[in-house]
This record gives sequence, structure tokens and C-alpha cells, in this order.
Amino acid sequence: MKNSETRVHFVASKLRSEHRLILTGTPVQNNLKELWALLKILHPDYFTDSEPFEKAFELNSIAKDGNKSGIIIDEDLLSKAHYLMRVFVLQRTKEMVEKLMPPKTEIKVPCPLAPCQVLAV
Repeated sequence: MKNSETRVHFVASKLRSEHRLILTGTPVQNNLKELWALLKILHPDYFTDSEPFEKAFELNSIAKDGNKSGIIIDEDLLSKAHYLMRVFVLQRTKEMVEKLMPPKTEIKVPCPLAPCQVLAV
């Protein structure tokens, strides 16, 4: 679904629904195109073209001093992007979820073997 050129993505974005929710255990891999593809499934009427989205959230720029080894991240633009994305993304870590879970309990239920199982042993 994170690839906007697949048949699954096409079918999912064409489904008629009142509300949509995507649950994923796999994070978006720092790729604006993947993020746009998921948002397109959630709101296909708003996210029609990926190019304006990518231009608006272009967070990386090559260092202007000629140093090709470094990438400069615009922290102000990054914080604005996080602010806008909070409407669409609920990110919870394993530690956050584990705090909400009740403690594990172990229950042993003795179960005798059936007659056919006793003969097989």
C-alpha cells in the first residue's frame, strides 16, 4: 500500500467508505512518496498529486558550501511538518503500549490424554 503504483493501492484508494483507518506495524521509511501514498488512501480527494506534497515537505537540502558529504535539515520546516501530520498519524511505541497492557497471568489447565492418545504413547 505504500507504493502508489501497485494494484492494491489503486483498489484501496477507490473503495467507498465513510471513514478510513490504516494500522501498520511498519513505519514509513523516511520517504515522502510512501507517506503520500498512505495519505492518498486515507483521503483520495485531497491527496491527488504527489509532486506538490513532496515540494511542500522537502526537508533536506544539500550544503551550499560545496560540501557534498552533509545534508542540512531545516528544523523549523520539520517541526511544521510534524504539526501538520499530527492530524493524520498516531504513532505509539512498544513501550507506550506495554504500559497500557494488564500484567500477564499464567493459568495451567490439566488435561488428561484421550484413550486413543494413551494407546499411541
